[in-house]
Amino acid sequence: MTTSADRDGTVRPLTLPERVLLSSDRPEVPVVVALLGRTDGHVDAAALTEAATVVFANHRATRSELADRAGVEGWRSAARPRRAPVAEVEVASREDAWSALRRLILPGIDLGRAPLVRLLVAHHPAGDFLGAVAHHLALDGRGLLTLLTEMTACYQPSADWAEPGGEARALPRYRPIVGLRPAVRGRVLRRLAAGPRFLAPVGPPGAGGLAFVPRVVATPRPASLPDGRVPSVNDLLIAAGHLAADRWNSRRGRVSGTLRVRVAVGGVAHDQLEGAATGFALVASDPALRAQPTRLLAAVLDRTTAIKARGPAAPPGLAGPGLQGKAVRLADLLITATPPRARAAVLRLAIDAARPVFMPTLAVSNLGHVPSGLTVGLDGPRLLDMHFAATPRMPQGLVVHVARMAGQVHLTFTYALELFDAAAAREFADLFLAAMAELEVRFAPEAAVRLEAVAARGTGPSRGQF
Repeated sequence: MTTSADRDGTVRPLTLPERVLLSSDRPEVPVVVALLGRTDGHVDAAALTEAATVVFANHRATRSELADRAGVEGWRSAARPRRAPVAEVEVASREDAWSALRRLILPGIDLGRAPLVRLLVAHHPAGDFLGAVAHHLALDGRGLLTLLTEMTACYQPSADWAEPGGEARALPRYRPIVGLRPAVRGRVLRRLAAGPRFLAPVGPPGAGGLAFVPRVVATPRPASLPDGRVPSVNDLLIAAGHLAADRWNSRRGRVSGTLRVRVAVGGVAHDQLEGAATGFALVASDPALRAQPTRLLAAVLDRTTAIKARGPAAPPGLAGPGLQGKAVRLADLLITATPPRARAAVLRLAIDAARPVFMPTLAVSNLGHVPSGLTVGLDGPRLLDMHFAATPRMPQGLVVHVARMAGQVHLTFTYALELFDAAAAREFADLFLAAMAELEVRFAPEAAVRLEAVAARGTGPSRGQF
């Protein structure tokens, strides 16, 4: 229980984007962001807890909680942070580490008890995995990476700490439970989302939960377009999303219309870490563009250049004529016209009803560069890789998360179990990788080797679905 001695008196109302985000939170798919990194050594979970508590004291986002579950009373901030909750498990494989992260995500996070962050240490004989999960109301992916970076810098294992030993135990596989209400909602969403702008679903209607397909590939090198411009790696990934979605639907007899890929754009500048400070933009393509990948990549570059030219983004969703702006303005009207105690319920119903209209085909979310020299403590275990993830929801059901580190692109295909089963998720990941190689090979012939390797392999370099 938070006492008056724990509070510094800081209270602020939720912003409109925060209210929309809170109303999107569901027990079966909580709105969270997550990181999972692999190290080359072992981590003391108790020392990580102490380091996290020190770091959490420096940020309002990790000392804040909702005064009530509906968010009517807004945020309250504590003067002192609570100890960071750390889950400690032993794993026998990378698959088990991803399963442990999923088990940390799915119960959700109590918004009434700070910190809205959970940590994971998964011990493995060849090197521990380090994970973090945060509610998106408190932090976005870049903010969570900032926290993790600061925690590793503060980490100091005790002198008498012994590295874990013994045989690792395998964690049980997650088995989703399909309830009556989610199943009914899933069947309704399938009817509404059966149009040509969504991915054709193959998972069971109403299936709760999510899973991951991680892949690691060399950073692509887009060469100049025929007009002399050079696309970014992110442009190439967005274009690959369009091509992969179109080809996925084609394989299942669905003719795709206008497809939309959602990308994150910079939010408001804050002196504190924030969760709902990131805006979004949509990059669309029609069948004619996708039939000519050269034109598609050029069109994506046109769109992203225009987005960047706008300069610093306004508060997410509050400006602009796009679908996101319309959705948030509609939410504002509903909030204004509804009594305070009924606002959360009304907004939740409105979001469920509007989801098939405003959702994109898929999202490509780029965390950016992760420093390659990170260690857990001074001269401690090195972080060898880092994957970023967040929870998708239907009818979109898929987010391709990107982190770049040490000359490689770390992709995480995070999908709703209602959209894909394990084999389908691996198939889509392979379509995406093949599209990446194809887009690169059109302007950089040396990438033909990678294209042939993807076609011959049939699966990505990190096999399996977790």
